[in-house]
Amino acid sequence: MTVLVLGVVVLLLFGIIDVTTSQGVNAPPSTIAIFGGLSVDATSTLLKGCETAAAPPNDISPAYIVPAGTMAAGAIDWRGSGPGGYDCQRRLYVTAAQGAVLGFYVDELQAEGWSVFSRGGGPNGQQQILLDRSGSDTFQWVAGITIDAHSATSTTWTLRFYQNDALD
Repeated sequence: MTVLVLGVVVLLLFGIIDVTTSQGVNAPPSTIAIFGGLSVDATSTLLKGCETAAAPPNDISPAYIVPAGTMAAGAIDWRGSGPGGYDCQRRLYVTAAQGAVLGFYVDELQAEGWSVFSRGGGPNGQQQILLDRSGSDTFQWVAGITIDAHSATSTTWTLRFYQNDALD
């Protein structure tokens, strides 16, 4: 009986200590601010022409984003649209440095579950980043950002989304 009473007293003592010293749990912020980076243009329709009823799947389509202030520098270019052959790209322009554009896509797409698998020179020596992600449609999806032209204050790039081989 003594052990039981001692146990209850210790439990009450720890409960009192917890109540008097507890600082509570801080909830994470409801929004995340990125300082110095580009923000997403949530109202842009520049990539809507790359979306069909069949593709991309809902877990891939959140990656169809552009930075605020982006303008079209070319038409939607369909290179393939069948199952396993989906391939759509668009040339875009924004008044921001190429590093900011590349950083925008790496940060935003990684937050959506994409992984960088290639950084470096594109087909003609341009800066290029390739990211991939497994889609719910059993395909591996690739997002390619290739810098076409740039200055200290502006960048033109090609954004390309395509399906790779079926998942292993």
